Amino acid sequence: MGFLQNRNPAGEDFAFAVRITRALSNTTEAATYAVPVLAVAAISGLRSESAKLAALLFVMGRAAYTLLYYSGISFIRVPDFALGTVSIFYIAYVLLVSGLL
Repeated sequence: MGFLQNRNPAGEDFAFAVRITRALSNTTEAATYAVPVLAVAAISGLRSESAKLAALLFVMGRAAYTLLYYSGISFIRVPDFALGTVSIFYIAYVLLVSGLL
């Protein structure tokens, strides 16, 4: 078998399964603070173009974060996580400043 004798394909599959589970858990945790802010913004009738852009950046950041989590590259997914979190904080800030909250 040569080089394949020292490889553990089951271990590699297990590591990927763990990354999928952690990505799902992290996305669920992010939804606990993002969904209420986005719901309040939608219900209150927030019409800010910058808030719309922030919502789009949140979705794109979370999607990129999840894909990068699957890849196992840890250092590059941090900016995507920050992009999503800062975007939601910005929407909450706009809601507070505009008096809609």
